[in-house]
Order: sequence, then C-alpha cells, then structure tokens
Amino acid sequence: MEFYYALTTLVGLSLLAQLVFAVLIFVIWVRESDQNQRQEYFLPLSVYLQMSETSACRSAEEKAKTVTLKRDEEFLAQRSTNRLNYLTTVLVFSITVINMFITGFGIKLDPSFKPTVNSS
Repeated sequence: MEFYYALTTLVGLSLLAQLVFAVLIFVIWVRESDQNQRQEYFLPLSVYLQMSETSACRSAEEKAKTVTLKRDEEFLAQRSTNRLNYLTTVLVFSITVINMFITGFGIKLDPSFKPTVNSS
C-alpha cells in the first residue's frame, strides 16, 4: 500500500474529529435545553417577584440593575452556545475534507484491469 501511513493518519484524524463533533453537539443540546428550562422556570418566578415587588416597592434603579444583569447573563450564555455551534460547522467541513483525501488516497486501480467498451 503506497499511502498506508497517510491513510492511517487521516482516518485517525477523521475519527477524532467526529468524536469531538459528537461531544460538542451533546454540549450544545444540554446548553439549549437548560436555557429553555430556565426560561420556563423564570416565567412563574418573575410573576411571583412582580407580586412581591409591588408590596416591597423596590426602587427603579434596583429593578433596572436586575433586568440588565439577567439580560447580560442570557446574552453571554447564548453567545458561547453560538460559538460552539460555529465550531461544529467548521468541524463538519474539516471532516468532509479529510474524508475526501481518504477517498482520494485510497483509490488504486489495478494495472491489469482493462475497461471494456460496449458498442451497441
């Protein structure tokens, strides 16, 4: 086999990239489901807090700080999830290119093979 070491290395890289991809997809799924559950949890909690806020009469500045902090936290979580998503896109492209090289190096025509042409 002419390209044995190159093929072995490329197959190993492809398998490793596919494993990393699977782990990243699982992490993204967990993060997105966690964000959805958090939103479902915060909705009843926010209703309860609004009821308590009317009785406690918090200042407008404290309310603005709380809303800003919650928005910043959600933005940072979504931004990191988006970056992981972009990384998986790059990994899929890399896996495709590696598999193309594996296919290219793996094709070896038999010198004794003579294609036949059907003239009908």
